[in-house]
Amino acid sequence: MTRSKAGNRRKDLDPSKALYSDAIQEARRLRRRHRALYNADLNGFRAEVKKAHSRVFRAKPGPKTDARIVAAARERANAAAWEDLYSKFVDGYQGMSEFTRALAEDSFRRRVNAYRRAQRRRAKKTASRKCE
Repeated sequence: MTRSKAGNRRKDLDPSKALYSDAIQEARRLRRRHRALYNADLNGFRAEVKKAHSRVFRAKPGPKTDARIVAAARERANAAAWEDLYSKFVDGYQGMSEFTRALAEDSFRRRVNAYRRAQRRRAKKTASRKCE
């Protein structure tokens, strides 16, 4: 249900129109609230809103990949050393004890390598589809 300008609930809209109306109101509220960014960089503003919407209304099941893992995998693909990646992408890495640091390194390495393997499988799958 939406509200008219007087604030009363309107019951005459069907659910799809009510959803559309609510989405328009939220978009306008975002535009007003972040007017400086909107005026400075319209395409950047739209990209951020689109990224947020795709994250909230994700079609695929399961959690979204951590952005730090994605960035670390890209750098690792460009032959970056693990030690450099640890200090850059693991939160609080410098202040960790030796035991905790070893656990964090193993976990981080496992997650980055799993992401890279999944990307290779996905690339193979799309390449085989293109050949058909």
